[in-house]
Amino acid sequence: MNTLAGLPLFEGFQPRPAPRLVPPPRLPAGTLRPYQEEAVAAILASLGRFRSTLAVMATGTGKTETAAFVVKRWPGRVLWLAHRDELIAQARERLERITAEPVATEKASDYASRDARLVVGSVQTVASPTRMADMGDFGLIVVDEAHHAPATTYRRIIDHFATAKVLGLTATPDRADEKALGKVFEDVAYVMDLGNAIGEGWLVPIQARMVEVERLDISAVGKVGKDLAVGALDEAMLDAVRGVVSHTLRLEPTLQAIAFWPGVKSAELACDVFNKEDPGSTCFISGETEEGLRRRLVADFRAGRVKRLMNCAIAVEGFDAPNAALIVMARPTLSRGLFAQMVGRGSRPHAGVVDGPATAEERRTAIASSDKPCCKILDFVGNAGKHSLVSAVDLLGGDYSDDEVALAKKREKKAAGPVDPAMLLAEARADIQRAAERAAAMVARSATVRDVDMFRMLGVQASSVSYLDRRFGYKPMSEKQHDMLLNAGFKQEQLAEVGSRGASSMISKLVERRTRGLATLKQLAVVRKHVQVPDTLTFDKAREMMDYVASTGWRPNAAELNRILGRTREPGEEG
Repeated sequence: MNTLAGLPLFEGFQPRPAPRLVPPPRLPAGTLRPYQEEAVAAILASLGRFRSTLAVMATGTGKTETAAFVVKRWPGRVLWLAHRDELIAQARERLERITAEPVATEKASDYASRDARLVVGSVQTVASPTRMADMGDFGLIVVDEAHHAPATTYRRIIDHFATAKVLGLTATPDRADEKALGKVFEDVAYVMDLGNAIGEGWLVPIQARMVEVERLDISAVGKVGKDLAVGALDEAMLDAVRGVVSHTLRLEPTLQAIAFWPGVKSAELACDVFNKEDPGSTCFISGETEEGLRRRLVADFRAGRVKRLMNCAIAVEGFDAPNAALIVMARPTLSRGLFAQMVGRGSRPHAGVVDGPATAEERRTAIASSDKPCCKILDFVGNAGKHSLVSAVDLLGGDYSDDEVALAKKREKKAAGPVDPAMLLAEARADIQRAAERAAAMVARSATVRDVDMFRMLGVQASSVSYLDRRFGYKPMSEKQHDMLLNAGFKQEQLAEVGSRGASSMISKLVERRTRGLATLKQLAVVRKHVQVPDTLTFDKAREMMDYVASTGWRPNAAELNRILGRTREPGEEG
């Protein structure tokens, strides 16, 4: 058995082996960012063990680029699926540039040869039984924007090419989609979510501001599926257009902005009102805009000839505009995934800003001193009724408990000015933990035997023990994982809802504690029956205290225990 610091390493968390699918030469230096190289290796390794795997990479971190390198190293035929013309064109361009191979297209009247190694296909076209029958076999299917993968058309394609491996790509999936994704994809090979990408200095930080608009009332708008009904929402937003325009011009009159609206009526009216107040500043695109005109308007926006771009459902997936420094959120939504896609249009730094610096701190400094130090969000709100709308806090809340997200969102709504969602979440977590510690201390001081929270001692929360378990579907832990956690001090009932990925995270933290020379959870549990000690108590100090406790017949003197700790009084006592 492999070991590290005396603790066994189990399959769930040990580093993934180097992929064996292709004898890979080293990737050309500087072609991929370090995390992208890591993602390529993780994806290939996962596909070596599973039929299907998912890569979660925040908008702006280069998931298309990363997947193109997977395709480059794949030994057989590859089918790349997308559902919009822009995504199909983007995938074809990236694949041809990175692989230096021709890429065929399967879409409408375009037919790909059965001899083509690389095929980019429209989902709507490929899903036709006759088209699939004529396409031959594939060794790998890449599903772009994989949060759509649970849909019938995608499943029909995946089921037809039954021997093909499947790689799903998505930015930040909506929580409502995640359980379904867990049924389509057997593994999650790699995660670089928005919070990680900002922290590592690859994306710009977010500065959000909720703006109250008096005439914005969506309380009567119903739901279609899992989001607000677009037609009714578009009508409701018409009354709020002038408020959105006036507040935007007052708060952020100069920034390059993309504004999201629910439909053509509100977006087109907003364009007219902006241009009346700031002539020639704004353009409008929708799915109904003629393709050539749409390209020209987008080019004008990217070149800075137009300051603001009003749109509905166009600048969401596969739309790159690093010059956009302001997101005008005039499209209320219940979907975290959709909100993330919209905000993602402004999360990229300017070209070249972060690819020179070697460390996260240097990249963050480079962003802070650039012309785009952050992505600003004006999130327009009004009377939402019973609807629980998604906000910027939700984007960074994937690894936080529901209570922490709820507290941060409450504070976001009360804030008088711009806020940093990451800071709100961190403060909410700290405040909740402090409150829990105060409550635990009060109970401990009045109790003869003190209860011990094993999860808290390990530095995790029972309600959110694993990001991946919670988001992509539960898989039971292995027998070895189960036995190790029991041996560490957890009780059977505490592990009832912990899955394989959660167990892996917990075991990794146990290893970390051992390598840092900290007390075991069992040692902490014993000592805390008699005196308060920090989670960072060392193994040697805990052993000294336990030796003393045992020598007293398990009736120790608290003052002596505090002396061993090197303090003169209990925490919280006034001296």
